[in-house]
Amino acid sequence: MSSTTQRKAHIKPLTSLRFFFALMVYCCHINFLQDSDITWVKDLYLSTLVEGFLGVSFFFILSGFIIAYNYLEKFELGNIVRKDFYKARAARLYPLTLICLFLALPEYLFYHKTDSLSQLGMAFMANITLLQSYIPFKDIYMSFNYPDWSISTEMFFYVCFPFIVNALSKSKRKIRALLVVTLILLVTILVAIPQTSKALQHAIYYINPFVRVTDFCIGILVYLIYNKYRNISWPDYIFTLLETLSLMVFGVFFIYHSSVNITYRYSVYYWLPMILIIFIFAYQKGYFSRLLSHPTLLLLGEASFGFYLIHQIAIRYFVFFNKRYFHIENEILMIVITFSAALLFSILSYKFVEPKLNIWVKNKLEYKK
Repeated sequence: MSSTTQRKAHIKPLTSLRFFFALMVYCCHINFLQDSDITWVKDLYLSTLVEGFLGVSFFFILSGFIIAYNYLEKFELGNIVRKDFYKARAARLYPLTLICLFLALPEYLFYHKTDSLSQLGMAFMANITLLQSYIPFKDIYMSFNYPDWSISTEMFFYVCFPFIVNALSKSKRKIRALLVVTLILLVTILVAIPQTSKALQHAIYYINPFVRVTDFCIGILVYLIYNKYRNISWPDYIFTLLETLSLMVFGVFFIYHSSVNITYRYSVYYWLPMILIIFIFAYQKGYFSRLLSHPTLLLLGEASFGFYLIHQIAIRYFVFFNKRYFHIENEILMIVITFSAALLFSILSYKFVEPKLNIWVKNKLEYKK
């Protein structure tokens, strides 16, 4: 089997892991728990579940890995041009993002009806053009369907990718070159954080694409290292041990997160466990990889993009109607309803909506494989 064919092979464990990290983001957003009358439920949310925003770091690093996995060699061999790459990524991300934007519109406008028309118009235009993550105002980057900001940031990564590949092609030591660039970006972030106003730290270090592109570059670097050593023939039990170790490292980082300033946790703090998980599970040889390759988990992983985009809309609409009509107070039931609604939408979207929209957009854009 050629290396090109291998590169197109589906990395099942990484696909399934997407769902679990999307689930963490969902847990971060079930903020109705902070109003619970049960003390331990409120404490659990504020001390643990709210940390689920870390899932975004996983997605950004994984994005760099998967995009490099699928496209780096194609660019190097001239099998794809920049324009077709952009069309393919836009066809994948934009249609569902646009649908979710309009689904969020009524609820958002109801709660922001006192905002000026110019403010709402600016926020809407930023969202529909996927430029909101560049604007360091929360009323802009966290407007309408809030998770859309990460799609804005992701699209910047895709714009950069062909240029990153072109720069790497001029280097005989790609890993070393990208490692140096990544370390420079890391040091810049670490030096800049203490100098940045607290009011801007979330917008810059969690949202801004010019900063978060570091996560994407790390993902590409992880892929380059993985590709160099992809034919390691260790016994499966060694990979099981490594998978266990990577999950334990993640667990340790998560347990001690409260002792670390939140600005560092927005991305830098979780880089090491994310790198280990992505790199080790990419080999697909350990016990946990086999578990994650189950068809049900693969389906959930494939549907995770829709789940990520719709989950907060489901939560917000539930809270809206619950306050007015249902008056449900059982937190477990509230979680079951919102989670089930988001999951059902995401599976239906993955099965019936996203493939058709993807093809339709590609045809409109005259995409060439």
